[in-house]
Amino acid sequence: MVRIREINHSESIGKSLMLLTQTSRLINKYIDAYFYRKARFSFIKFMVLKVLASNNGVMKPSEIAEWTQTERHNITTLTRRLMKDGLVLTKHSDKDRRSTEVILTDKGRETLNRVMPVARDLIEKIMSSLTETDAEKFSQMLEVLRDNVYDGFESIIKI
Repeated sequence: MVRIREINHSESIGKSLMLLTQTSRLINKYIDAYFYRKARFSFIKFMVLKVLASNNGVMKPSEIAEWTQTERHNITTLTRRLMKDGLVLTKHSDKDRRSTEVILTDKGRETLNRVMPVARDLIEKIMSSLTETDAEKFSQMLEVLRDNVYDGFESIIKI
């Protein structure tokens, strides 16, 4: 992999955006590779199980898609794979029969418990150089940037 040692960009904000983009892509690649090697489980599957567990084990596919920043049709495919492995099941919503709910199974909870140490280790490897205060500030900055991107999408859609 070619590493760019110096970015000749006159604008520090532009450089920051480029570094953020590069870092985000690199982190995603590292997380996927590390998680699969250590847990023999995909990180996206882990994310789905984790978000389900955090929401009392039941969510709509659209909510999972929004939380994971994944396209809805990809969540449908992923849900089928998780069902095949016995980690989730689906049922029509009691409130709206047209709506489907994804439900975390006991096997899904057991799998989540099995892979959680890998997630914790991964967080430690990536984030260990940040203090708690740094992490809080970083989270605040990322939330601002995420909100700016959401606002940007909304303005594009309105056009």
